[in-house]
Amino acid sequence: MNKDQTAIPIRLSKNHLSVIFQGLDFIAAAWRTREQTGTSPYSYPFRLYPLAPGHDIGTLSPAMMNRISALRSRLSPKAKTGGRDRLNSFEVRIAILASRVPLAFRRKQAREMQRRDAESKRRLGVDKDSIAKLQKQTRAAIKSLEKAMKSADRHFQKQVSKEGFQNQSKEWKSHLRWMRYNLLYFKPLPRVLPGYRSRQRKQIDQLVMIAEAGLKDQGYEFPSKKDLRSMMRRFARYSRRGRMGEFDHRYVLENPEGWNAQSVVVDFLEKQLDLKPFPEEPVTGPKQPPQAVPAVAKGSIPENKPPGAKPKG
Repeated sequence: MNKDQTAIPIRLSKNHLSVIFQGLDFIAAAWRTREQTGTSPYSYPFRLYPLAPGHDIGTLSPAMMNRISALRSRLSPKAKTGGRDRLNSFEVRIAILASRVPLAFRRKQAREMQRRDAESKRRLGVDKDSIAKLQKQTRAAIKSLEKAMKSADRHFQKQVSKEGFQNQSKEWKSHLRWMRYNLLYFKPLPRVLPGYRSRQRKQIDQLVMIAEAGLKDQGYEFPSKKDLRSMMRRFARYSRRGRMGEFDHRYVLENPEGWNAQSVVVDFLEKQLDLKPFPEEPVTGPKQPPQAVPAVAKGSIPENKPPGAKPKG
């Protein structure tokens, strides 16, 4: 068997390897489920919460996925005893990722089981003491692997090249982002209420219209549509938190044509934005009709004479 010339020897303790192998096993199971069903139980719900256009969700790299599977197979015999192995720079990174997975998954379970009794949490390993113990093991494993990663990076660049290392680093980062969205998404999600988003959007549309009417009445220039909409979202958010007092967004929406409601919104905008008044137009009176020049009789136009000259005759 040919040794990987880009790898360096690393000693993994029993506790460290136990955490790493749990993560590798979890990733392998999630990937296997995705291959069979087309999705993973821990993938981001793109349909319920669409991401912004152009948001980077990474790219699947089959080569990196094969490395993860190969590393899991190689470490499997040592999972319960620990030992030494040779890992290259990217295998160390895979091991660091795998170390984080069990703790992230256990925290997700703890959030979902907040209302369970203490005995059930202790039995399933999601009580505070169990999570604290796992967190301690995870930190120790990551600290040990990060020390080895520095040596692994230098050795990898010597054996390949700096450019080759950078190219594979970009591939790994893109694949890591893809896994976090498609295999390992453990972050909490807000509750989805039917019709809530559409109602919220309509409310913001109405607040924008009221704000535009108030700005027009008080002689202010309109800010950009993006800024105005952002301020109305902030106004509604402050209102929900009770920061606007009696005259909140509900009051404004119930009295859309009232001068007081418009004034409340404009006062909020004055505090948040640098509003500029409309430029004043110069005041001009009504145009006067041209005055007729009085007719002058022939011979009555005085002649130009030098001063002191006597009239003729």
